[in-house]
Amino acid sequence: MRVTSDLPNQQLTFDGMSFADWTLSIGNGQIPTKSFNKNQPSDWISIPEPLLLQPGSHPTSTICDEIYTDFQAKSYRASYLTSRAIVTPTNKNVTDINKHMLQQVPGKVHTYFSADTIHSDSNDCARLDAEYPTEFLNTLSFSGFPDHDISLKIFAPIMLLRNLNPDIGLCNGTRIMVTYLSTYVIKGLIMGGTYDGSVVVIPRIIVNINDHNWPFVLKRRQFPNSSLLRHDDQQESRTNIGSCGRLPSEAGVQPWAIIGCCF
Repeated sequence: MRVTSDLPNQQLTFDGMSFADWTLSIGNGQIPTKSFNKNQPSDWISIPEPLLLQPGSHPTSTICDEIYTDFQAKSYRASYLTSRAIVTPTNKNVTDINKHMLQQVPGKVHTYFSADTIHSDSNDCARLDAEYPTEFLNTLSFSGFPDHDISLKIFAPIMLLRNLNPDIGLCNGTRIMVTYLSTYVIKGLIMGGTYDGSVVVIPRIIVNINDHNWPFVLKRRQFPNSSLLRHDDQQESRTNIGSCGRLPSEAGVQPWAIIGCCF
């Protein structure tokens, strides 16, 4: 699904109503529902045709090309990047979109790998070290934490995942355009907000990840940012926004939650 308009969403109309009214009608349970199986409740809705894109053989590239039109020529413009977003229901969608978009950014790829260990405060640390080798720890990915491998390019946008120094604008959620990549630091320009255009430097930091699915605390040393933008941020107005998600195969995903991100 995509909403693309330079007008306020109240003026984007279809089927006799605005996008805002249609969204509110979903939340109020006023949109007709249907069922694909007579033995199941009617809990599906139809998305209006003006909001749909035909996925074709490459759904990821279809939504990316629609939202980020002429990306290679304009990817270095902060105003272009901050006016667009793709919201997705799962981290898998985020990863697929980020990989595709990074390929569109001109220049050489720099990949940074984390140093992962089991925190010494974990119970029975010696046994856990033997059961969960470093190679396994590298495969773990957690929402809101940096991944083991982060691939970046000059002029690629990134988003901070930690509060590093709020006094200079380095906060969780700050969007930054990369201008320099070295082994130990990332340099860039803040995009949007009070500190728009400020030059900042991001170091590697150590984060401790305590996830209930694992019997240990993971200690990860990595740059505290996502590769490219996390496509679920929704705090600022956009002129181009899209939603990408394979809802039937993703258990627990509520369609209205994705639609609400576009409002």
